[in-house]
Amino acid sequence: NARGSGLASNSKNKLSFLFTNIRSVSSKRDELNSVVDSCDADVVVLTETWLSAKVGNNELFECGKRFNVYRYDRGQRCGGGVLIAVADNLCSFSVEVVSILELVWVELRVCYKRFILGVCYRPPSLSATFVEDLHDAINTIIVRFPNVPIMLLGDFNYPNIIWSNASSYPSPYSSECVNFLQMCADFNLSQVVTQPTRITPTTSSVLDLVLTTSPELVAPISYMPGLSDHALLHFTLNIPVHRNDSHNKYIRDYKKANFGAINRELCTFLDEFLQGFNDRSLDINWNLFKDKVTSLTDTFIPLRMVTSNRNSPWFNQSLKRLSNKKKRMFRSAKSSNSQSRWDTYFSAANDYKIALKEVKDSFFNQTLPSMLINNPKQFWNVVNKNDDYVIALRDSDGTAIPSDECASILNTVFSLAFSTNTVTSFPDYSSFEFPRMDPIFIDTVGIASIIENLKISSSSGIDNINSKFLINTKMYSSIILTKLFEQSLDTGCVPEDWRVGKVIPLHKSGDKHCPNNFRPVSLTSIPCKIIEHVIYSRLANFLESNSFFNTAQHG
Repeated sequence: NARGSGLASNSKNKLSFLFTNIRSVSSKRDELNSVVDSCDADVVVLTETWLSAKVGNNELFECGKRFNVYRYDRGQRCGGGVLIAVADNLCSFSVEVVSILELVWVELRVCYKRFILGVCYRPPSLSATFVEDLHDAINTIIVRFPNVPIMLLGDFNYPNIIWSNASSYPSPYSSECVNFLQMCADFNLSQVVTQPTRITPTTSSVLDLVLTTSPELVAPISYMPGLSDHALLHFTLNIPVHRNDSHNKYIRDYKKANFGAINRELCTFLDEFLQGFNDRSLDINWNLFKDKVTSLTDTFIPLRMVTSNRNSPWFNQSLKRLSNKKKRMFRSAKSSNSQSRWDTYFSAANDYKIALKEVKDSFFNQTLPSMLINNPKQFWNVVNKNDDYVIALRDSDGTAIPSDECASILNTVFSLAFSTNTVTSFPDYSSFEFPRMDPIFIDTVGIASIIENLKISSSSGIDNINSKFLINTKMYSSIILTKLFEQSLDTGCVPEDWRVGKVIPLHKSGDKHCPNNFRPVSLTSIPCKIIEHVIYSRLANFLESNSFFNTAQHG
Protein backbone atom coordinates (compact mmCIF):
# COMPACT_ATOMS: atom_id res chain seq x y z
CA ASN A 1 0.00 0.00 0.00
CA ALA A 2 1.66 3.21 -1.17
CA ARG A 3 -0.94 5.57 0.25
CA GLY A 4 -0.76 5.41 4.00
CA SER A 5 -1.89 3.87 7.19
CA GLY A 6 -5.48 5.03 7.26
CA LEU A 7 -5.15 7.11 10.43
CA ALA A 8 -7.69 9.71 11.40
CA SER A 9 -7.32 13.29 10.30
CA ASN A 10 -4.84 15.48 12.10
CA SER A 11 -6.03 17.11 15.29
CA LYS A 12 -5.45 20.81 15.74
CA ASN A 13 -3.81 20.21 19.11
CA LYS A 14 -1.14 17.92 17.67
CA LEU A 15 2.01 18.78 15.76
CA SER A 16 1.69 18.03 12.05
CA PHE A 17 4.91 17.00 10.23
CA LEU A 18 5.64 16.87 6.50
CA PHE A 19 8.90 15.20 5.43
CA THR A 20 10.43 14.33 2.06
CA ASN A 21 13.50 14.36 -0.15
CA ILE A 22 12.40 17.09 -2.55
CA ARG A 23 15.34 17.36 -4.99
CA SER A 24 15.10 21.14 -5.46
CA VAL A 25 12.75 23.40 -3.52
CA SER A 26 12.84 26.33 -5.93
CA SER A 27 11.49 24.41 -8.92
CA LYS A 28 8.66 22.85 -6.88
CA ARG A 29 7.72 25.70 -4.58
CA ASP A 30 4.07 25.91 -5.63
CA GLU A 31 3.58 22.15 -5.36
CA LEU A 32 5.28 22.10 -1.94
CA ASN A 33 3.13 24.95 -0.64
CA SER A 34 0.02 23.19 -1.88
CA VAL A 35 0.84 20.05 0.12
CA VAL A 36 1.83 22.08 3.20
CA ASP A 37 -1.53 23.84 2.93
CA SER A 38 -3.44 20.56 2.47
CA CYS A 39 -2.03 18.80 5.51
CA ASP A 40 -1.81 21.97 7.62
CA ALA A 41 1.82 21.19 8.43
CA ASP A 42 3.36 22.81 11.50
CA VAL A 43 6.84 21.47 10.73
CA VAL A 44 8.30 20.87 7.26
CA VAL A 45 11.50 18.81 6.97
CA LEU A 46 13.28 18.59 3.61
CA THR A 47 16.43 17.00 2.26
CA GLU A 48 18.20 17.73 -1.03
CA THR A 49 16.88 21.29 -1.05
CA TRP A 50 19.44 22.42 -3.64
CA LEU A 51 19.33 25.96 -2.26
CA SER A 52 21.97 28.68 -2.18
CA ALA A 53 22.38 31.99 -0.38
CA LYS A 54 20.72 33.70 -3.37
CA VAL A 55 17.34 32.31 -2.24
CA GLY A 56 15.95 33.93 0.91
CA ASN A 57 13.90 32.12 3.54
CA ASN A 58 10.95 34.42 2.85
CA GLU A 59 10.80 33.15 -0.74
CA LEU A 60 10.14 29.52 0.18
CA PHE A 61 6.66 29.41 1.73
CA GLU A 62 3.64 31.28 0.41
CA CYS A 63 0.80 29.44 2.14
CA GLY A 64 -1.33 30.93 4.91
CA LYS A 65 1.23 30.03 7.58
CA ARG A 66 4.55 31.74 8.12
CA PHE A 67 7.60 29.67 9.02
CA ASN A 68 10.89 30.16 10.78
CA VAL A 69 13.36 28.41 8.49
CA TYR A 70 16.57 26.70 9.63
CA ARG A 71 18.69 25.35 6.81
CA TYR A 72 22.08 24.18 5.60
CA ASP A 73 23.10 24.94 2.00
CA ARG A 74 26.10 23.49 0.25
CA GLY A 75 27.23 26.89 -0.98
CA GLN A 76 29.45 26.53 -4.01
CA ARG A 77 28.64 22.87 -4.66
CA CYS A 78 25.48 21.76 -6.43
CA GLY A 79 22.76 19.63 -4.87
CA GLY A 80 22.35 18.54 -1.28
CA GLY A 81 21.17 20.77 1.51
CA VAL A 82 18.68 20.26 4.34
CA LEU A 83 15.94 22.39 5.87
CA ILE A 84 13.59 22.51 8.85
CA ALA A 85 10.71 25.00 8.75
CA VAL A 86 8.69 25.57 11.94
CA ALA A 87 5.43 27.51 12.01
CA ASP A 88 6.06 30.88 13.62
CA ASN A 89 3.29 30.39 16.18
CA LEU A 90 5.49 27.71 17.75
CA CYS A 91 8.56 28.50 19.84
CA SER A 92 11.71 27.27 18.07
CA PHE A 93 15.46 27.89 18.24
CA SER A 94 18.45 26.90 16.16
CA VAL A 95 20.84 24.54 17.96
CA GLU A 96 24.42 24.99 16.80
CA VAL A 97 26.47 21.79 16.58
CA VAL A 98 29.87 21.79 14.88
CA SER A 99 29.85 19.07 12.23
CA ILE A 100 31.07 18.47 8.68
CA LEU A 101 27.78 16.76 7.83
CA GLU A 102 24.74 18.24 6.10
CA LEU A 103 22.89 18.48 9.37
CA VAL A 104 20.55 20.95 11.12
CA TRP A 105 19.23 20.82 14.68
CA VAL A 106 16.30 22.79 16.11
CA GLU A 107 14.90 23.03 19.62
CA LEU A 108 11.11 23.16 19.92
CA ARG A 109 9.34 24.40 23.03
CA VAL A 110 5.94 22.72 23.27
CA CYS A 111 3.85 23.45 26.37
CA TYR A 112 7.03 24.30 28.31
CA LYS A 113 8.62 21.00 27.30
CA ARG A 114 11.70 20.77 25.12
CA PHE A 115 11.94 18.67 22.00
CA ILE A 116 15.00 18.35 19.74
CA LEU A 117 14.44 17.92 16.00
CA GLY A 118 17.17 17.26 13.46
CA VAL A 119 17.50 16.63 9.74
CA CYS A 120 20.42 15.03 7.92
CA TYR A 121 21.32 14.13 4.34
CA ARG A 122 23.89 11.46 3.56
CA PRO A 123 24.97 11.39 -0.10
CA PRO A 124 25.38 7.83 -1.43
CA SER A 125 29.09 8.39 -2.05
CA LEU A 126 29.93 9.81 1.39
CA SER A 127 32.95 8.36 3.15
CA ALA A 128 32.73 5.62 5.74
CA THR A 129 33.37 8.15 8.54
CA PHE A 130 29.75 9.33 8.27
CA VAL A 131 28.52 7.12 11.10
CA GLU A 132 31.31 8.27 13.38
CA ASP A 133 30.65 11.94 12.58
CA LEU A 134 26.91 11.52 13.11
CA HIS A 135 27.59 9.69 16.38
CA ASP A 136 29.60 12.68 17.62
CA ALA A 137 26.86 15.13 16.63
CA ILE A 138 24.08 13.15 18.35
CA ASN A 139 26.24 12.70 21.43
CA THR A 140 26.72 16.48 21.60
CA ILE A 141 22.96 16.94 21.52
CA ILE A 142 22.33 14.33 24.23
CA VAL A 143 24.99 15.81 26.50
CA ARG A 144 23.60 19.31 26.03
CA PHE A 145 19.95 18.24 26.33
CA PRO A 146 19.80 15.29 28.75
CA ASN A 147 16.45 13.50 29.02
CA VAL A 148 14.99 15.57 26.18
CA PRO A 149 13.15 13.65 23.40
CA ILE A 150 15.07 13.61 20.12
CA MET A 151 13.83 13.05 16.59
CA LEU A 152 16.23 12.85 13.64
CA LEU A 153 14.82 12.73 10.11
CA GLY A 154 16.78 12.36 6.93
CA ASP A 155 17.68 10.60 3.72
CA PHE A 156 20.50 8.32 4.86
CA ASN A 157 20.78 6.29 1.64
CA TYR A 158 21.05 2.89 3.32
CA PRO A 159 18.96 0.70 0.96
CA ASN A 160 20.60 -2.48 2.27
CA ILE A 161 19.28 -2.20 5.81
CA ILE A 162 16.33 -4.47 6.65
CA TRP A 163 14.54 -2.40 9.27
CA SER A 164 12.02 -5.09 10.18
CA ASN A 165 14.76 -7.08 11.93
CA ALA A 166 17.52 -4.42 12.13
CA SER A 167 19.92 -6.29 9.86
CA SER A 168 21.64 -5.73 6.53
CA TYR A 169 21.70 -7.43 3.17
CA PRO A 170 25.15 -8.76 2.25
CA SER A 171 26.94 -6.02 0.32
CA PRO A 172 30.24 -4.11 0.20
CA TYR A 173 28.58 -1.62 2.57
CA SER A 174 27.43 -4.18 5.14
CA SER A 175 29.92 -3.06 7.80
CA GLU A 176 28.83 0.57 7.55
CA CYS A 177 25.18 -0.46 7.77
CA VAL A 178 25.95 -2.51 10.87
CA ASN A 179 27.75 0.48 12.38
CA PHE A 180 24.75 2.70 11.66
CA LEU A 181 22.40 0.19 13.31
CA GLN A 182 24.72 -0.02 16.30
CA MET A 183 24.77 3.77 16.59
CA CYS A 184 20.96 3.80 16.65
CA ALA A 185 21.02 1.17 19.40
CA ASP A 186 23.64 3.12 21.38
CA PHE A 187 21.39 6.18 21.52
CA ASN A 188 18.13 4.22 21.87
CA LEU A 189 16.86 5.54 18.52
CA SER A 190 13.88 3.71 17.04
CA GLN A 191 13.20 3.85 13.30
CA VAL A 192 9.46 4.25 12.63
CA VAL A 193 9.24 4.34 8.80
CA THR A 194 7.79 0.99 7.74
CA GLN A 195 7.21 1.36 3.99
CA PRO A 196 9.54 2.08 1.05
CA THR A 197 10.11 5.78 0.50
CA ARG A 198 11.79 5.49 -2.91
CA ILE A 199 10.27 3.20 -5.51
CA THR A 200 11.73 2.79 -9.01
CA PRO A 201 10.85 0.28 -11.75
CA THR A 202 13.57 -2.02 -10.40
CA THR A 203 14.00 -1.16 -6.70
CA SER A 204 11.99 -0.42 -3.58
CA SER A 205 13.95 1.02 -0.66
CA VAL A 206 13.51 2.65 2.73
CA LEU A 207 15.91 5.59 2.37
CA ASP A 208 14.08 8.34 4.28
CA LEU A 209 14.14 7.58 7.99
CA VAL A 210 12.48 8.91 11.14
CA LEU A 211 14.68 8.08 14.14
CA THR A 212 13.43 8.97 17.61
CA THR A 213 14.04 8.27 21.27
CA SER A 214 10.27 8.50 21.86
CA PRO A 215 8.54 6.36 19.21
CA GLU A 216 5.34 6.31 21.27
CA LEU A 217 4.82 9.99 20.39
CA VAL A 218 4.76 9.38 16.63
CA ALA A 219 1.37 8.59 15.13
CA PRO A 220 1.28 6.15 12.17
CA ILE A 221 2.84 7.65 9.05
CA SER A 222 0.97 8.36 5.81
CA TYR A 223 2.92 7.75 2.59
CA MET A 224 1.93 9.83 -0.43
CA PRO A 225 3.33 10.21 -3.95
CA GLY A 226 6.09 12.75 -3.65
CA LEU A 227 7.40 15.77 -5.51
CA SER A 228 10.48 13.81 -6.60
CA ASP A 229 11.22 10.08 -6.77
CA HIS A 230 10.81 9.96 -2.97
CA ALA A 231 7.50 9.64 -1.15
CA LEU A 232 5.97 12.39 0.96
CA LEU A 233 5.67 11.37 4.61
CA HIS A 234 3.02 12.94 6.83
CA PHE A 235 2.51 12.22 10.52
CA THR A 236 1.61 13.87 13.79
CA LEU A 237 3.14 13.88 17.25
CA ASN A 238 0.83 12.87 20.07
CA ILE A 239 1.67 15.80 22.32
CA PRO A 240 -0.54 18.75 23.31
CA VAL A 241 0.42 21.98 21.61
CA HIS A 242 -0.03 25.57 22.69
CA ARG A 243 0.35 27.88 19.72
CA ASN A 244 1.17 31.56 20.20
CA ASP A 245 -1.45 32.47 17.62
CA SER A 246 -1.71 36.27 17.65
CA HIS A 247 -3.00 36.79 14.11
CA ASN A 248 -6.52 37.70 15.27
CA LYS A 249 -7.10 40.74 17.44
CA TYR A 250 -9.88 43.08 18.50
CA ILE A 251 -9.82 46.78 17.71
CA ARG A 252 -12.25 49.65 18.25
CA ASP A 253 -14.50 50.36 15.28
CA TYR A 254 -14.47 54.17 15.27
CA LYS A 255 -16.62 54.30 12.14
CA LYS A 256 -19.49 52.96 14.25
CA ALA A 257 -18.69 55.04 17.35
CA ASN A 258 -21.52 57.12 18.84
CA PHE A 259 -19.60 60.37 19.35
CA GLY A 260 -22.85 62.29 19.80
CA ALA A 261 -23.53 60.34 22.98
CA ILE A 262 -19.88 60.53 24.01
CA ASN A 263 -19.83 64.33 23.76
CA ARG A 264 -23.08 64.63 25.70
CA GLU A 265 -21.60 62.48 28.45
CA LEU A 266 -18.39 64.54 28.44
CA CYS A 267 -20.40 67.77 28.72
CA THR A 268 -22.06 66.47 31.88
CA PHE A 269 -18.73 65.12 33.17
CA LEU A 270 -17.02 68.49 32.59
CA ASP A 271 -19.27 70.30 35.06
CA GLU A 272 -18.60 67.66 37.70
CA PHE A 273 -14.88 67.63 36.86
CA LEU A 274 -14.40 71.38 37.30
CA GLN A 275 -16.13 71.38 40.68
CA GLY A 276 -13.43 70.97 43.30
CA PHE A 277 -10.73 70.64 40.62
CA ASN A 278 -8.22 72.78 42.54
CA ASP A 279 -8.81 70.81 45.73
CA ARG A 280 -7.69 67.57 44.10
CA SER A 281 -4.18 66.47 43.17
CA LEU A 282 -3.03 66.21 39.55
CA ASP A 283 -2.97 62.40 39.72
CA ILE A 284 -6.56 62.25 40.96
CA ASN A 285 -7.78 64.69 38.30
CA TRP A 286 -5.93 62.82 35.56
CA ASN A 287 -7.31 59.46 36.64
CA LEU A 288 -10.84 60.87 36.71
CA PHE A 289 -10.47 61.93 33.08
CA LYS A 290 -8.73 58.72 32.00
CA ASP A 291 -11.33 56.51 33.67
CA LYS A 292 -14.13 58.49 32.02
CA VAL A 293 -12.52 58.06 28.60
CA THR A 294 -12.20 54.32 29.23
CA SER A 295 -15.83 54.06 30.31
CA LEU A 296 -17.11 56.01 27.30
CA THR A 297 -14.94 54.00 24.92
CA ASP A 298 -16.24 50.70 26.29
CA THR A 299 -19.85 51.89 26.12
CA PHE A 300 -20.09 53.76 22.82
CA ILE A 301 -17.27 52.43 20.59
CA PRO A 302 -17.84 48.79 19.56
CA LEU A 303 -15.12 46.20 19.11
CA ARG A 304 -14.49 44.31 15.91
CA MET A 305 -12.16 41.43 15.22
CA VAL A 306 -9.52 41.83 12.53
CA THR A 307 -7.58 38.95 11.07
CA SER A 308 -4.07 39.52 9.87
CA ASN A 309 -4.02 38.55 6.19
CA ARG A 310 -0.97 36.34 5.93
CA ASN A 311 -1.76 35.06 2.46
CA SER A 312 0.09 36.14 -0.64
CA PRO A 313 -1.36 39.23 -2.39
CA TRP A 314 -2.62 37.15 -5.32
CA PHE A 315 -4.55 34.73 -3.08
CA ASN A 316 -8.17 35.48 -4.01
CA GLN A 317 -11.55 34.00 -3.07
CA SER A 318 -11.49 31.57 -5.98
CA LEU A 319 -8.15 30.14 -4.82
CA LYS A 320 -9.42 30.03 -1.25
CA ARG A 321 -12.39 27.88 -2.30
CA LEU A 322 -10.14 25.51 -4.23
CA SER A 323 -7.74 25.36 -1.29
CA ASN A 324 -10.53 24.52 1.15
CA LYS A 325 -11.81 21.82 -1.20
CA LYS A 326 -8.31 20.39 -1.49
CA LYS A 327 -7.98 20.28 2.31
CA ARG A 328 -11.32 18.51 2.69
CA MET A 329 -10.33 15.91 0.10
CA PHE A 330 -6.98 15.40 1.84
CA ARG A 331 -8.60 14.77 5.22
CA SER A 332 -11.14 12.42 3.66
CA ALA A 333 -8.50 10.44 1.76
CA LYS A 334 -6.23 10.19 4.76
CA SER A 335 -8.94 9.00 7.14
CA SER A 336 -10.33 6.38 4.75
CA ASN A 337 -7.13 5.44 2.91
CA SER A 338 -9.34 4.75 -0.11
CA GLN A 339 -7.69 4.80 -3.54
CA SER A 340 -10.70 6.56 -5.06
CA ARG A 341 -10.59 9.30 -2.41
CA TRP A 342 -6.86 9.77 -2.91
CA ASP A 343 -7.54 10.15 -6.64
CA THR A 344 -10.18 12.76 -5.83
CA TYR A 345 -7.67 14.63 -3.66
CA PHE A 346 -4.98 14.60 -6.35
CA SER A 347 -7.52 15.86 -8.87
CA ALA A 348 -8.46 18.73 -6.51
CA ALA A 349 -4.78 19.47 -5.90
CA ASN A 350 -4.16 19.62 -9.66
CA ASP A 351 -7.09 22.01 -10.14
CA TYR A 352 -5.61 24.23 -7.43
CA LYS A 353 -2.17 24.10 -9.06
CA ILE A 354 -3.54 25.15 -12.48
CA ALA A 355 -5.61 27.98 -10.98
CA LEU A 356 -2.67 29.18 -8.87
CA LYS A 357 -0.43 29.46 -11.94
CA GLU A 358 -3.06 31.47 -13.81
CA VAL A 359 -3.67 33.83 -10.88
CA LYS A 360 0.05 34.41 -10.24
CA ASP A 361 0.74 35.09 -13.92
CA SER A 362 -2.10 37.61 -13.99
CA PHE A 363 -0.94 39.28 -10.77
CA PHE A 364 2.70 39.73 -11.78
CA ASN A 365 2.07 40.59 -15.44
CA GLN A 366 -0.99 42.82 -15.07
CA THR A 367 -2.09 43.69 -11.53
CA LEU A 368 1.29 44.60 -10.02
CA PRO A 369 2.50 46.85 -12.90
CA SER A 370 -0.88 48.60 -12.90
CA MET A 371 -0.69 49.03 -9.13
CA LEU A 372 2.68 50.79 -9.43
CA ILE A 373 1.12 53.41 -11.72
CA ASN A 374 -2.30 53.84 -10.11
CA ASN A 375 -1.62 53.13 -6.44
CA PRO A 376 2.11 53.36 -5.59
CA LYS A 377 1.45 53.17 -1.83
CA GLN A 378 -0.33 49.82 -2.21
CA PHE A 379 2.43 48.63 -4.54
CA TRP A 380 5.16 49.29 -1.98
CA ASN A 381 3.06 47.79 0.81
CA VAL A 382 2.94 44.58 -1.24
CA VAL A 383 6.62 44.63 -2.17
CA ASN A 384 7.90 45.54 1.29
CA LYS A 385 5.40 43.51 3.30
CA ASN A 386 6.75 43.05 6.82
CA ASP A 387 5.11 40.14 8.62
CA ASP A 388 4.82 39.99 12.38
CA TYR A 389 7.03 37.47 14.10
CA VAL A 390 7.10 35.89 17.53
CA ILE A 391 10.12 36.96 19.59
CA ALA A 392 12.05 33.95 20.88
CA LEU A 393 15.24 34.72 22.82
CA ARG A 394 18.25 32.78 24.06
CA ASP A 395 20.72 33.65 26.79
CA SER A 396 24.51 33.84 26.41
CA ASP A 397 24.78 30.05 26.86
CA GLY A 398 22.33 29.42 24.03
CA THR A 399 19.58 28.28 26.40
CA ALA A 400 16.05 29.20 25.37
CA ILE A 401 14.47 31.94 27.50
CA PRO A 402 10.83 31.21 28.49
CA SER A 403 8.40 33.48 26.67
CA ASP A 404 7.06 34.96 29.92
CA GLU A 405 10.59 36.16 30.80
CA CYS A 406 11.46 37.75 27.44
CA ALA A 407 9.93 41.13 28.32
CA SER A 408 12.05 41.43 31.49
CA ILE A 409 15.21 40.44 29.62
CA LEU A 410 14.59 43.03 26.88
CA ASN A 411 13.76 45.68 29.49
CA THR A 412 17.12 45.04 31.17
CA VAL A 413 18.97 45.26 27.85
CA PHE A 414 17.21 48.49 26.86
CA SER A 415 17.85 50.11 30.25
CA LEU A 416 21.60 49.50 29.91
CA ALA A 417 21.63 51.92 26.98
CA PHE A 418 20.96 54.82 29.38
CA SER A 419 23.56 56.38 31.65
CA THR A 420 23.01 56.04 35.39
CA ASN A 421 25.81 58.44 36.35
CA THR A 422 24.84 61.02 38.95
CA VAL A 423 26.33 64.42 38.20
CA THR A 424 27.52 65.98 41.46
CA SER A 425 29.32 68.99 40.04
CA PHE A 426 29.01 71.20 37.01
CA PRO A 427 31.72 73.13 35.16
CA ASP A 428 32.01 76.87 35.78
CA TYR A 429 30.33 79.08 33.25
CA SER A 430 30.39 82.80 32.66
CA SER A 431 27.31 84.63 33.84
CA PHE A 432 25.58 86.94 31.40
CA GLU A 433 22.50 89.06 31.36
CA PHE A 434 19.50 87.39 29.78
CA PRO A 435 15.81 88.29 29.99
CA ARG A 436 13.61 86.13 32.15
CA MET A 437 11.11 83.92 30.35
CA ASP A 438 7.47 84.58 31.15
CA PRO A 439 5.39 81.72 32.55
CA ILE A 440 3.96 79.46 29.87
CA PHE A 441 0.34 80.31 29.18
CA ILE A 442 -1.93 77.54 27.96
CA ASP A 443 -5.23 78.39 26.32
CA THR A 444 -8.06 76.12 25.28
CA VAL A 445 -8.12 77.41 21.69
CA GLY A 446 -4.46 76.50 21.23
CA ILE A 447 -4.92 73.01 22.69
CA ALA A 448 -7.97 72.44 20.46
CA SER A 449 -5.89 73.47 17.44
CA ILE A 450 -3.14 70.99 18.35
CA ILE A 451 -5.71 68.22 18.84
CA GLU A 452 -7.29 68.97 15.47
CA ASN A 453 -3.92 68.51 13.76
CA LEU A 454 -3.01 65.23 15.45
CA LYS A 455 -2.26 62.32 13.15
CA ILE A 456 -5.35 60.15 13.06
CA SER A 457 -3.16 57.02 13.01
CA SER A 458 -1.14 57.89 16.13
CA SER A 459 -0.90 55.00 18.58
CA SER A 460 -1.87 55.56 22.19
CA GLY A 461 0.29 55.07 25.25
CA ILE A 462 -0.59 52.96 28.27
CA ASP A 463 -3.50 55.32 29.04
CA ASN A 464 -5.24 54.10 25.84
CA ILE A 465 -6.32 57.66 24.97
CA ASN A 466 -5.79 57.93 21.22
CA SER A 467 -5.96 60.75 18.72
CA LYS A 468 -9.27 59.55 17.21
CA PHE A 469 -11.05 60.01 20.53
CA LEU A 470 -9.49 63.42 21.21
CA ILE A 471 -10.19 64.76 17.71
CA ASN A 472 -13.85 63.76 17.85
CA THR A 473 -14.30 65.22 21.35
CA LYS A 474 -12.00 68.25 21.10
CA MET A 475 -14.70 70.71 22.27
CA TYR A 476 -14.60 69.16 25.75
CA SER A 477 -11.27 67.32 25.74
CA SER A 478 -9.41 70.57 25.04
CA ILE A 479 -10.95 72.22 28.12
CA ILE A 480 -10.14 69.26 30.37
CA LEU A 481 -6.58 68.91 29.06
CA THR A 482 -5.97 72.66 29.41
CA LYS A 483 -6.86 72.45 33.10
CA LEU A 484 -4.63 69.39 33.57
CA PHE A 485 -1.70 71.02 31.77
CA GLU A 486 -2.01 74.19 33.85
CA GLN A 487 -2.05 72.16 37.05
CA SER A 488 1.00 70.20 35.89
CA LEU A 489 2.99 73.40 35.20
CA ASP A 490 1.88 75.03 38.46
CA THR A 491 2.81 72.03 40.62
CA GLY A 492 5.85 70.83 38.67
CA CYS A 493 4.39 67.31 38.58
CA VAL A 494 3.24 64.94 35.86
CA PRO A 495 0.93 61.92 36.14
CA GLU A 496 2.61 58.53 36.30
CA ASP A 497 1.02 57.53 32.97
CA TRP A 498 3.02 60.27 31.26
CA ARG A 499 6.28 58.84 32.57
CA VAL A 500 5.71 55.31 31.30
CA GLY A 501 6.04 54.22 27.67
CA LYS A 502 4.63 51.21 25.88
CA VAL A 503 7.87 49.74 24.51
CA ILE A 504 7.84 47.73 21.28
CA PRO A 505 11.06 45.75 20.57
CA LEU A 506 12.18 45.92 16.93
CA HIS A 507 14.86 43.68 15.48
CA LYS A 508 17.86 45.61 14.12
CA SER A 509 20.09 43.01 12.48
CA GLY A 510 21.93 39.79 13.24
CA ASP A 511 20.67 36.86 15.29
CA LYS A 512 16.95 37.29 16.06
CA HIS A 513 17.39 35.19 19.21
CA CYS A 514 19.91 37.62 20.78
CA PRO A 515 18.35 40.31 23.05
CA ASN A 516 21.15 42.75 22.18
CA ASN A 517 19.99 42.83 18.55
CA PHE A 518 16.73 44.61 19.37
CA ARG A 519 16.04 48.32 19.81
CA PRO A 520 13.11 49.86 21.68
CA VAL A 521 10.38 51.98 20.15
CA SER A 522 8.40 53.77 22.85
CA LEU A 523 4.73 54.72 22.50
CA THR A 524 3.99 57.47 25.03
CA SER A 525 0.82 59.21 26.16
CA ILE A 526 -0.69 61.51 23.51
CA PRO A 527 -1.78 64.12 26.11
CA CYS A 528 1.84 64.10 27.32
CA LYS A 529 3.02 64.69 23.74
CA ILE A 530 0.64 67.66 23.48
CA ILE A 531 2.06 69.43 26.53
CA GLU A 532 5.60 68.58 25.40
CA HIS A 533 4.80 70.31 22.11
CA VAL A 534 3.49 73.39 23.92
CA ILE A 535 6.56 73.66 26.18
CA TYR A 536 8.99 73.05 23.32
CA SER A 537 7.33 75.67 21.09
CA ARG A 538 7.28 78.35 23.81
CA LEU A 539 10.87 77.67 24.85
CA ALA A 540 12.24 77.56 21.30
CA ASN A 541 10.45 80.79 20.34
CA PHE A 542 11.77 82.54 23.45
CA LEU A 543 15.38 81.49 22.87
CA GLU A 544 15.33 82.35 19.17
CA SER A 545 13.65 85.73 19.71
CA ASN A 546 16.41 86.66 22.17
CA SER A 547 19.24 85.45 19.89
CA PHE A 548 20.29 82.83 22.41
CA PHE A 549 21.83 80.59 19.76
CA ASN A 550 25.00 81.57 17.94
CA THR A 551 24.57 81.84 14.17
CA ALA A 552 27.17 79.07 13.82
CA GLN A 553 25.16 76.76 16.09
CA HIS A 554 24.43 73.41 14.47
CA GLY A 555 22.15 70.62 15.63
